[in-house]
Amino acid sequence: MGYATLDAALAFPHNLPPTNTHIVVTDTLTSDANFLLHHFIGNQLKADRSVVLVGLAQIFNHYFLISRKLASGLREKAE
Repeated sequence: MGYATLDAALAFPHNLPPTNTHIVVTDTLTSDANFLLHHFIGNQLKADRSVVLVGLAQIFNHYFLISRKLASGLREKAE
């Protein structure tokens, strides 16, 4: 469905990761991972599967400190 060489290297059945699995994609300053996002999103949507994208602007500790001020208990819920 997506990039043929990448599909072959991943060797997922029907070019889709197994059901109930998660894929985390990260990139570096020298290697952009956007092509992986496009690949996985495209394959999932073409197969009528769900996609969840999560991007955080701050580190977890930032959200933890704010939640502590708001008394929402983020640390307990994250563990």
